[in-house]
Amino acid sequence: MPIADTGLPVDRREAQWRERGKLARLRRDPGRVITRLATWKVWLVTTKVFTAFAGVFFASSAPFAIPHIEDECGQAPPDMRFTSSAADVDSFLATCGEAGREADQNMLLADLFYPAVFGLFIASSLAVVLSRLAPGGRFVNLAWLPMFGAGFDYLENAFAWRALAGCGNSGSAGLGGVDRV
Repeated sequence: MPIADTGLPVDRREAQWRERGKLARLRRDPGRVITRLATWKVWLVTTKVFTAFAGVFFASSAPFAIPHIEDECGQAPPDMRFTSSAADVDSFLATCGEAGREADQNMLLADLFYPAVFGLFIASSLAVVLSRLAPGGRFVNLAWLPMFGAGFDYLENAFAWRALAGCGNSGSAGLGGVDRV
């Protein structure tokens, strides 16, 4: 198949086509991305980033940290519990008051990054382990599973934002049947 005339020098066009070919191969074979995650160097970087993020998120007094919300509201936020109904979310937001809802909003802003950081750390850890247990095997592709978990965490965050936005000054989340979805 001939290369279309783009007005670029031939060697530059070939370089562009080669780059597009690399991206196309990555799209066709997502296992190549996971094999890149299965290195000790990537694992160390993801471990350091996750450890720092988790330390601040779960054990500090930062305005977006879980302990700060627990101090403001007297209880853990709904997304830190095993299950929560719409009534539980309404109750949480009503008892928190304005300062507690602001702390919850700050936590939700930080939670825009946490699922990706956690998902990459777990995916990298799983990829390293699976690549060592079954070298050259297709089991390494199982390391994609944590990314699905991160996707569900983002879905949970979308519902938390909806509840917080619907709360307003009345203290009621106004979830309107979200618990029945």
